[in-house]
Amino acid sequence: MTGLVIFLVIAIGLPLYFLPSIIAFRRDHVYKGAITVINLVFGFTGLGWAGSMIWALYPEQRTPSAPVVIKNSNESQDKGSLGRSTNSGGMRNPTDILGNKTSNENKESDAETLTSAIERIVKLKNEGVLTETEFAALKAKILEN
Repeated sequence: MTGLVIFLVIAIGLPLYFLPSIIAFRRDHVYKGAITVINLVFGFTGLGWAGSMIWALYPEQRTPSAPVVIKNSNESQDKGSLGRSTNSGGMRNPTDILGNKTSNENKESDAETLTSAIERIVKLKNEGVLTETEFAALKAKILEN
């Protein structure tokens, strides 16, 4: 009987103890390593466990490394909930990220510009700045130019 109790305590207690770490890894939290260390070392205090749980559940705030904002006077713009320039559909305007079109003076320069624009939006998507929908719209806009 005591063996069963010990087994149940371990089977239920360990996952519960490491729940903040499990959540951080499942969410691919930027600070999952730090959350795990705090959970492991200070989790037994209760305060360490609660702190690591809150940190694991707290939404990450990712900011773009180099924001580019170019005003486009041809389209009506309003400010979205985060203060970003958006079009009437709520999506950010592609010109805010891509800038103005390049001239077709030489094809090599256009190819480099196209490549760098795609690299920039991939980086923004990976940083969590762009949603999948915004990424797809920007990619289509780049490729049609």
